[in-house]
Amino acid sequence: MTSREQDEVLWRYLGGQPATAGLSRELATNPAMSRRLAELALIECAIRDDAVKADAQRTLRRRILVPMISSGVALLALLLAGGGWFLLSRPEVGTPIAERGNPNAKQMISAVREGKMVEVKEKPFRVAFAREETNLEFSPGSEMKLEETKAGGKRVRLNKGRIDADVAPQEMALEVITPHLEAKVLGTQFNVDAEEGGSRLFVDEGLVEVLSKSLTKPRNLSQESGWWQMASGRGVSVAGARRVSSPPEIDGVEDQLWESQPVHPNAFLGENKVNEIDSEEDHSSSWRAVWDDEALYVLIEVVDNADGRGNDKPWSNDSAEIFIDADHGRTQKLDGVNDYLLFFDPSRTDIFPGIGSVEVTAGMDHVTRRTSQGFRTEVKIPWSDLGVRPREGFEIGFNVASNDTDETEGKRRSQLTWTPKVSGDFGRPDRMGVLILSGAGPP
Repeated sequence: MTSREQDEVLWRYLGGQPATAGLSRELATNPAMSRRLAELALIECAIRDDAVKADAQRTLRRRILVPMISSGVALLALLLAGGGWFLLSRPEVGTPIAERGNPNAKQMISAVREGKMVEVKEKPFRVAFAREETNLEFSPGSEMKLEETKAGGKRVRLNKGRIDADVAPQEMALEVITPHLEAKVLGTQFNVDAEEGGSRLFVDEGLVEVLSKSLTKPRNLSQESGWWQMASGRGVSVAGARRVSSPPEIDGVEDQLWESQPVHPNAFLGENKVNEIDSEEDHSSSWRAVWDDEALYVLIEVVDNADGRGNDKPWSNDSAEIFIDADHGRTQKLDGVNDYLLFFDPSRTDIFPGIGSVEVTAGMDHVTRRTSQGFRTEVKIPWSDLGVRPREGFEIGFNVASNDTDETEGKRRSQLTWTPKVSGDFGRPDRMGVLILSGAGPP
């Protein structure tokens, strides 16, 4: 009997099916099966709703304790204390168990233990670990897989979706891997989003080490160590830009080429004292990017239900921003060589360079125009202006932001950014996200 077949038999027994003579004999003589039954009983109790937990505990006590004691096997004692089960023969430290709340938790946790990819559907899937205070919550729509590293640590592969993690101190780092980044955690609170074409990580508390992943090989986010340390209140976003055979026409129109590209939301509040956003219609934004041998092309879509023009400073108006660290030097300020901070204001026809930015060249082309929902910016940035040679797997520092003002006094009401920005981060290349040049297929 395989382990999966054994679990199915034990689940049916816990669910009320009478024990066969063979199962009774195995439970009386096979300590490994008895321990596995205890583990499944713990899971069964954990996923029960509070309203039926007491009845479930009585049922499980009757179906586990009584047969084992009557068989003379004192392998298991289930104690009821504080509304939960405590096992004298508990699962090993770090054994994944499912928390209640998802009706498919039993089947999903079995798949997790077998190292299979699990798809989370209608409800969040919460994974705890026996005898440690680590909890991982996966949002609906996530695809995840739990593995053990060669060193004995935990590894989560998140193909898509979101994980909110509260990680207790670990002897070996817990690893989270998406198609675009890797993270190592010894104990902290953080979250990771993996979407088509990009991933985002934000640290709520503690310290996380991050490494970006190009399609060809991992590349360093830190020139010194290869891993970038991310402290509380900081985060990073990583995305891919697909190569195209024919460039988009720079006309401010979302044509068919752009419609087929992944959309990257500006999901973080930026550096602003107010940040008043009433709804997505009030202020939201996203961007897409492609490239060819000549240039990088970016389309920014801003939703804004009020036309705000403050003064001649674009950061105080409705505007979009692009940050570029072309050589990925990750310095603490714009280097004046190939680092750019570019503003796009729908009330202006030019590109406005920010403080410390390299000046705008004649080779840059753009159109910013009002739309029925806000405004759209389409821009072409030649590689020759950036001073780099593009190739698949090449990385640049990158960020996109949008600003909103609903007034005429020149006061910015809110700012949204793709990669997190906090006070003091303005224009710092070492706080930008990572844009990876990929091939023509999905990154």
